[in-house]
Amino acid sequence: MARSQDSFGARGTLEVGGRRLGYYDVGALSGQGFDVEHLPFALKVLLENLLRHEDGLNVTADSIRALASWAKATRDGGEARQKASRAQIAFSPARILMQDFTGVPVVADLAAMRDAMAALGGDPGAVQPQVPAELVIDRWVIAASFDRYRRIMQGTNERLKSYVYCINLSGVSLADSSLLNFIKAALDSAGVPPEKFCFEVTETAAIGNFGSASKFIRALKDIGCTFSLDD
Repeated sequence: MARSQDSFGARGTLEVGGRRLGYYDVGALSGQGFDVEHLPFALKVLLENLLRHEDGLNVTADSIRALASWAKATRDGGEARQKASRAQIAFSPARILMQDFTGVPVVADLAAMRDAMAALGGDPGAVQPQVPAELVIDRWVIAASFDRYRRIMQGTNERLKSYVYCINLSGVSLADSSLLNFIKAALDSAGVPPEKFCFEVTETAAIGNFGSASKFIRALKDIGCTFSLDD
């Protein structure tokens, strides 16, 4: 992230564990004619975000002034209040978590943009989200599958108990270093036998992430699960 232009002199530093860290103080605007003390907490969070990401393009000094003036404008009412309510700002979250209904269309759009970049002779790897984005459907499917089998174990249907259940993973999960710990924790939480679950990825994903796939397969076997390639 590029350093903020810091038009309002809000940047400060502090020493933590021998490291010097930078931060942006919303309170620094109080001495510049802005009533930030009476801003709702959520707007203070947004204001700090603007101060931290001021680049003169997506986030400008005018954007910061508009949000910092919100409390006074709402008290004054009339045109000032209407203007404050119409102000648009650029919020830059640290990370975006998406579940399947919203995440899959976004991933499809990203893939289409990368295909278009490749067709034009460019580098498709240059098309990246501005902030880290995570699609959480794999973890939801894993947790739901373990919970479903837990309920099967509590029932009387021996045929369902005898099956091995396959869970298809996206290629992105192969590079997720925290997924194995999630699987272990989910198995322990549900109290289900790991040998009843087989994790699948496509051959394309496994070849494209061969190093990560190899480690993932070995770790799954150590847990007691099985692994297969889905063509």
